[in-house]
Amino acid sequence: MKLSWMIISFMQLLILTSGCKPRHSSQGPFQLLTIDPDGTQRLKNHSEVSQKLAKLGESVAILFPAYALKTNGSKSRIETLPLEIDHPACKGQKDQTEVVKIDLEKENPFPPNCSGFLINKSQVMTAGHCVSPIFSTDCTKIALVFGYLDKDQEIPNNQIYFCKKVTTSTMKNFSGSNLNLDYGVIELDRPITDLSPLRLVSANKAFSEKRQTYSIIGYPAGMPLRFNQLNGVAKLFANDKYFKLPIIHFFGHSGAPVFNEDDEVVGIVGQSGEDDPNKCLTDNHKNKDVPLAEIVNLQAIFKYGEVHSADGVLIKAKFISTEKKVEFHIASKYPLDGVRLKINNRAKNKCFRRIRKVKKNAELTEYIFSYNVLSSCKVNRNNPYQINFTTEYLLNHRSTKVQKSIRLDL
Repeated sequence: MKLSWMIISFMQLLILTSGCKPRHSSQGPFQLLTIDPDGTQRLKNHSEVSQKLAKLGESVAILFPAYALKTNGSKSRIETLPLEIDHPACKGQKDQTEVVKIDLEKENPFPPNCSGFLINKSQVMTAGHCVSPIFSTDCTKIALVFGYLDKDQEIPNNQIYFCKKVTTSTMKNFSGSNLNLDYGVIELDRPITDLSPLRLVSANKAFSEKRQTYSIIGYPAGMPLRFNQLNGVAKLFANDKYFKLPIIHFFGHSGAPVFNEDDEVVGIVGQSGEDDPNKCLTDNHKNKDVPLAEIVNLQAIFKYGEVHSADGVLIKAKFISTEKKVEFHIASKYPLDGVRLKINNRAKNKCFRRIRKVKKNAELTEYIFSYNVLSSCKVNRNNPYQINFTTEYLLNHRSTKVQKSIRLDL
């Protein structure tokens, strides 16, 4: 049994924190500014933080294997193990707690032990590697609980949710190229009526490089909900798709929301740095000793990914090379009052021609714009061609404009 749990611990760390040494951008070494190296940070529970921060935590979920649920009548508990089993450095700590039990003997590949957050009444955003089929081939085996605060907590069964399907998922290349965004969105088995989706940063808001307080709310190592804050400045890297912060993070934090000082979600915890095996995650940590967390830039997801906003609208484009055709798809969980699409490239008239009227379904929840790619389009064959386009949709009589890009190998 001891050997089994050593293997589990090793596998968890290998999968969820692999290949994560701090890297450098193509524009020079990453620099973190105005951080007090002698300052300390510590994971806090919900009773140690402000009411405002605790309220945000209500919309953050723990993702874990459904087999860890132990049901007794109308309530369930999450099966746990002492923290020190996976973290020997925590033995004898005052803030000893327990973590969600993951058992490779039950299932391999195993469902994730991650964090996620509500973006609308029926969807949760998390890290892409948390919902990748590499780690879990059946998303319905992923359970979600919002506001898991104590290891002895009895959870009403009607407050336990399950993954219905993964609507989108990409993950960073493990080679470390950082070309892909590490994010995923899952649809819940039923809508949530008693929680508010978190407020996401605007797609058009400039990334802030001013000194400010960043907050992470999540479930490190499968512990009950924990909060951490850091006051400092961070810079973007990897074509602005990621930024880094020296903030305490462990596997299980993956998928946790990162907030700016305006309580907007600006990022998602992706893969972590190398945690000190001799340091317990519940200890005080000096800033200079904390490994860099790779944070997925939420605005990059809006620009390059499929998710736009808490409206639940998905916007994506694809190039069908065999037909020399580009299709733009706009999908919503709710009927849209109208959709417009505009290609912004200067050479658009030489490159693209709409080939049919906009296709839309009877429910007005899906729209498809199709364009032929013309032979007169002059493109540098050595580089992908980037289409910049703007989508405007009307939902509940409110207009929203979204600017996105797609790269085509013409």
